[in-house]
Amino acid sequence: MNNEIQRARPPVLHEWLFIIAIGLLSFNLHASITATDPLLRMIGRSLGIPMEWSDPFSWMPIGFLALAALLAPRLVKSFPMWKIALIAQIVGLCGIFWRCSDGATGLFGGLILNGLGLGLAGCIVPGLIKKHFSVRPQIYMGFYSAMIDLGMMMATAVTLPIALTYGSWRFGLGIWSIPLILGIIVWIIYFRFFRIPDRDELVPNRFAQIIKQKIGWDLTFLYAVRVGKSYLFAAWIAILLQGKGFVESDAKFIMAMSILAQVPSSLFANYVAQTMGGAGRLIATCSVITAITSWLIFYTPNYWTLPLAVLLGFCSGAVFSRGLGLMLEHAGNTSSAICLSGMVQGFGYCIGAGGAFLLGQLIDPQGNFWIFCLIYTILTAFSIMYGLICGRPGKV
Repeated sequence: MNNEIQRARPPVLHEWLFIIAIGLLSFNLHASITATDPLLRMIGRSLGIPMEWSDPFSWMPIGFLALAALLAPRLVKSFPMWKIALIAQIVGLCGIFWRCSDGATGLFGGLILNGLGLGLAGCIVPGLIKKHFSVRPQIYMGFYSAMIDLGMMMATAVTLPIALTYGSWRFGLGIWSIPLILGIIVWIIYFRFFRIPDRDELVPNRFAQIIKQKIGWDLTFLYAVRVGKSYLFAAWIAILLQGKGFVESDAKFIMAMSILAQVPSSLFANYVAQTMGGAGRLIATCSVITAITSWLIFYTPNYWTLPLAVLLGFCSGAVFSRGLGLMLEHAGNTSSAICLSGMVQGFGYCIGAGGAFLLGQLIDPQGNFWIFCLIYTILTAFSIMYGLICGRPGKV
């Protein structure tokens, strides 16, 4: 047993370099995709694309994220996980360059490459964490989810100001190649020069078995609800807050602060869950708070809006972090982690994002806040149910 733990935990220097590599990869997963949203008007004016085309820009990468996640379990049968993650990051980088250099064709093609590459990389990370940190991997999954949230917040907050400063949406999108290049360099250094050799690098594919198990679908629906709530919030909160009387810049600032609040809660969610008696209780409690807070944001005075949005983001981050951690806790080994990650993220993105898009058609942007709050509350009820179910022990 001690030998297994020793093998699973690399020396301190190697461990920290691996954590940096994982952190940079996680930071980049959604940042370059999220960066497109603040620039839609600028892109439309530059390329002569009507704003009716904005939906494909927002939703198409999500579909390819899901497709890439479903492909990951097949690829790990033939290639080492670290090589798949490296190539996936390079594909994502090529997508950034393409969409910044080739008009409307490059914009769509680059989004596809970016979604495929980073979606595949994101699916591989849980397997790498399970393999390298088999002792308490949920802590590192908390770090993984925190870096994803940080990347999304940075992309939301700084992309448009950078583009306006330099007078080009291409610069605003292209700037996100820098952290991705840095991540690729660190990834190559670690896995080329410092990685501990492991003959058990290639993992068998158990996807066909896992997809038949109830716990896999419970985790998928938990993830789907989280995705749906996240995309509904990102798509509508700034618009609805303007209907409450906020100017656009203040509304987007509130949204960014809510996303930023997810970072610390993602990091400490595992510790809080232990003190509360389990991840299921934490997910249920935080989900109830998000539902109540979604109503209070719109039906209390404006000076309460920012702290309430921060509270909602803080609790949402805890739900996201522990939901991902549960995925590894239910995975018995690296193979199960990869297959479960592919199933949860692949189907979860499709169900969650597709559901959010359809439900979003019911929301009235002219200040009828109750429709948004009701939909958010109904989704929260499912989050509570699946959180309590998934919090029970069990392996796949």
